[in-house]
Order: sequence, then structure tokens, then C-alpha cells
Amino acid sequence: MSLLLIASGSVAVAAEDGVIVSAGWRLEEVSEDGRTLTLRYRSGGCYTLDRIAVDETEDAVTLGVLLRRPTEPISCPYPSPESADVTLAAPLGDRDLRHAPVTPDTPVSEAPRARSRLAGASRIETAVAISAHAFPDGAEVVYLARADDPADAVAGGSLTDGPILLVPSCGDLPQVVRAEIERLAPDRVVALGGPAAVCDALLDVAAGY
Repeated sequence: MSLLLIASGSVAVAAEDGVIVSAGWRLEEVSEDGRTLTLRYRSGGCYTLDRIAVDETEDAVTLGVLLRRPTEPISCPYPSPESADVTLAAPLGDRDLRHAPVTPDTPVSEAPRARSRLAGASRIETAVAISAHAFPDGAEVVYLARADDPADAVAGGSLTDGPILLVPSCGDLPQVVRAEIERLAPDRVVALGGPAAVCDALLDVAAGY
């Protein structure tokens, strides 16, 4: 049995009798008594429902949908939405509803429980929060990308030697970015993109800290 990573982060398991896919789903309906959940998942002619794994705790209900595909070559349409009902041991109530990719030999109960968020009041502050998390001890280089267009920041996502901080194309350097550059104490400050993306004047100011 081998594990494959397919589109959208789904997990596929190659088995002797087919391919089993851990599919994405969404909640379609909750019954009045809160014990029956109707899930909508991607199925269609290529896949059939193998099983729905359920793990219940006092705080959450964790679900995973497994679909099976035959090994024989078949002609089938793009997987279309299907639905199925899940019966809970206790009403859903105020419990969190979570999704966990599963395989036939990986219980849902082993899925990670911890949840957190890196965020700020704006995308500029969110980038600073990510920087502080990823580089708590400083960095040798800091990258600047324009905040109003994500293209340069996305292209620089493979850079691992320093954080990407978001700035306006020109004008004043945001105080939160200035403070983060001072904390990181980099040897270099690098702008991603040309002067139209991050102007020379702003780059000079950032490099001065």
C-alpha cells in the first residue's frame, strides 16, 4: 500500500482493489435533534463511498470521507457532489466540526487537535506576525514586497533565509514594519520586484534600520 498526495492536498491510498481518496466535504444540513449530519462530498462516476470516519469528543466532532476508485481504466465525468448522512452518538450542539484527511489504516482520533492562527489587523501586520513566529531570533535578510499586489510575495514564497514583510509601494514605512526590521537586525534588506513595486526611497529607509 502506498500513499500519494493529489490535488488540493487530498490523500490517495493505492490498494490492491483500487485507489482510496480522502476527500473534502462540507456540512449540508443538521437534523432538528442535532444527531444526524448530512455531508456533501465529491464523488460521481469515478468514485464510490468507502466509509465516513467519525471521532467524537466533548469539544469536537472530527470527520473524514473515504472514496474508492476501481483500478480498471474507466471513462467517467469529473467527480460530482454527492451526499451522505452521519449519525452521532450525541447531538452536535456547540461542539466544533472538524475535517481530518484519513486513510483506511489511520484512525481519525490520531489527527492533530491543536489549532492556532497567525494574524494581524491588516495584511501588513499579519506578515509581521508570521515573521515573528518564523524568525524569533532574527534573520540575516529581510524581503520587502508590495502590500497591494500579492504576486511578488507569492513568487518569493520559496525564500527561506528571511521573512517577507509587506509595505506600500512608496511613501512612509509602516511603524510595525520598522519595529520588526529593528528586531530582526538583518544584514541585508531586499526588495522583491522593481522600483514600481517597492520604490528606492522606501527601500533606503528600510535598509537604514
